Amino acid sequence: MTEPNGMPEPDAELLSQLNDALRDVATDTPANLALRSTIRTGIVRDDPTLVDLYERIVGPEQAEVDFHLDGAGVEGHATNAKLFSKFVSGISEAVKETAKAKAGKGRYTEGLLIDGGPGPGSVRVVLRAPEPPATAKNEPPLDPSLPNSTVESEALRSVAAILSHASSEEEDSPMLAELTALPMGARRGLKRVANSARDAGWEIKGSIRQRNYGATNVELTADGAFRLKLGLDAQIDRRADETVTGTIDGFRRSLSTLYFQPAGGGRIIQAAVSDGALADSISELFADKNSVVEVVFDVIESFLPGDDSRIRKSRSVRQVRRLALGRQMELSDDDESSAPSDPPSLPEDHTRMA
Repeated sequence: MTEPNGMPEPDAELLSQLNDALRDVATDTPANLALRSTIRTGIVRDDPTLVDLYERIVGPEQAEVDFHLDGAGVEGHATNAKLFSKFVSGISEAVKETAKAKAGKGRYTEGLLIDGGPGPGSVRVVLRAPEPPATAKNEPPLDPSLPNSTVESEALRSVAAILSHASSEEEDSPMLAELTALPMGARRGLKRVANSARDAGWEIKGSIRQRNYGATNVELTADGAFRLKLGLDAQIDRRADETVTGTIDGFRRSLSTLYFQPAGGGRIIQAAVSDGALADSISELFADKNSVVEVVFDVIESFLPGDDSRIRKSRSVRQVRRLALGRQMELSDDDESSAPSDPPSLPEDHTRMA
């Protein structure tokens, strides 16, 4: 089998060996950092499955997005300073306001960090969530086996997911469901992002990575910037619940996105997962490939500005539960005759993640 980029898919033995080797060098000592660098350049290289495993085990503690700006608005390693400033400040405001809402605070300091450097034929910018303040000496150490993700990291992952979902051509993208969950300040920031990207003519590609969450691609295409602006201005027609039974076909923890296969086949459903505890449950269920689950979706129906002829649906996950064994067997018997011989495959970037 091959991966979406045409590279051979790593076999299970290599993944297991790499997993063991990375866990042996997970602590941040100088010797381990040197060994990790050798593993990254000599074994992992650009293989997306190996990169995801590497970042999940030894990636940065907090979320980090690496953007490469290309397209008509880039000349060599240069681009319009004013539009670039609006783009970065829009991301920063969206992250700050989202983090403030997640933390339940009335005021919140804008703390997103920026780094940059040239990339071949592009402008590169790296945005990082800051590390939390050091714990007091009399406090017990944090359990190193548990994720120590801050609200800034959660907010940065949310913003990165919205940009990528805006760039998806799928009509049932979770983008609108994600946008409606944002505070007004975050929406203002994203409008600056969309406007500056469109005005500059950028094609933005990159990745997001974080320990315990892995790595995945992030992008904002020219069409995506246009869809993001339309989504921010979209008219919500109604909200509804939708209960669907089936199997978890994929889960991108780094972008909090569920890919769900309804029982009996049919189109794969994409949905946003905004709650951390819910994401933990989905990860556990996804680890069991034989689980049949029931998911309750929040469904947002909307019209695009100026077009009230076609309703668009966008989903987020409200509840998920494993069905009892008897119910799973009943579903399997019912679905056997009606299931298509060739079930629909995921889009090429939606590969199964362990």
